[in-house]
Amino acid sequence: KLNKVAPRIFTPASTDPTYNRAIFYFEDPAQNDVGVRIFDLMGRLVRTGLARDGSNKVFWDGKDTAGTIVNGGIYIYQIESGSKVLSGTLVVAK
Repeated sequence: KLNKVAPRIFTPASTDPTYNRAIFYFEDPAQNDVGVRIFDLMGRLVRTGLARDGSNKVFWDGKDTAGTIVNGGIYIYQIESGSKVLSGTLVVAK
């Protein structure tokens, strides 16, 4: 169960940890592997293998797989755990 994503609009270059990453809060009592994928609006995969922060949080720092901060815009996330896939959108602001 995805509880929330916060903030939905964030600025990766900010020095304030409250606003420089998106955090995915979830519940997974079965302790399944949780995978998060980030796509751009064209459907291209931007990032996988996001870092887990504790047992119920995963965060995206706004960087692509090469470690470069992505362009500002709307991005799609997919969270997969067991047989469930949840998706939504985030905004990266510059």
